Amino acid sequence: MQTVTANEPRASAAAFVEYRRTAARLRRHKADRKPRTPFSADQLVSLERTFRRQPYLSPAERAHYAAALHLTDTQVPAVF
Repeated sequence: MQTVTANEPRASAAAFVEYRRTAARLRRHKADRKPRTPFSADQLVSLERTFRRQPYLSPAERAHYAAALHLTDTQVPAVF
């Protein structure tokens, strides 16, 4: 990528376009990555309530809690 000065408007536009292409390419996720699952309002309330009572869950508690909320075990500790 070339260095651009303020006196070169065409070069600046070209540099900006190149920057945007590079930034977009860097933000892409791997093809096999699972998309983010948004939590429902009920799930958030339940997770927040549990966190206030107990900020750490054992693996067994986490599995039980995840099943009750229809989440995976991996999604529960992300909140805690």
